[in-house]
Amino acid sequence: MLIVEGYIYNLEKVIKYRKYWCCHLKGTMKCKGTAITKSVNNEDVSVKSTAHDHASDATDVEKYQASEKLTDLASMYRSTPALLVDDDVASTSLESTVALPTRRSMLQKVKRVRHLQFVNNSTSNVALDMVSVGDYALTQSKFVQERKVDIHTNLHVLVFTTEENLKDLCNSDIWLMDGVFLTKGRLCRQLYSIHALVSYAGNTKCLPLMYLSYEQEDI
Repeated sequence: MLIVEGYIYNLEKVIKYRKYWCCHLKGTMKCKGTAITKSVNNEDVSVKSTAHDHASDATDVEKYQASEKLTDLASMYRSTPALLVDDDVASTSLESTVALPTRRSMLQKVKRVRHLQFVNNSTSNVALDMVSVGDYALTQSKFVQERKVDIHTNLHVLVFTTEENLKDLCNSDIWLMDGVFLTKGRLCRQLYSIHALVSYAGNTKCLPLMYLSYEQEDI
């Protein structure tokens, strides 16, 4: 979005180092107002503009600025949606407050922004090199981490285990599968575990030896 002399523009296209903008009322009022800018020190500097078919509206500009501010607040702070909306409204002039969306719409906007932020931070959108997150088990054995494709669902699966655990799985005649458990963390959406009987010092216990992390829900 671009604001010049009280007029609001939407980005229409970019050609080389120039951006071409059109009035945000082009669709509703058929306004023919346009602007061309070029980037100077990472800022858009106006090069040329054409006249609009309507007068500028300071209230409309402040409404758009309040909308952009609410988006930034929702992305940067973890306060409750109600507190963010109150802060946004409080910083808006009384004349422009009446032009703002309903409180319910603003609360929903905060939730949408945060949901999109969560999706972008999910496992499917981050690098799979998670060695720095936790590459060693409690026994100081290095994790075996691989990315596989489930032949039944065609979805990617992250496999976590150790060399010792693989040996115990091979030596066990009984495997027990547990899951799938729905999770809400960033590293996975669903978790599946494989257990086996492990004997040590005359004692036999059923232990989880492998974890499969699904990147998507509804497996």
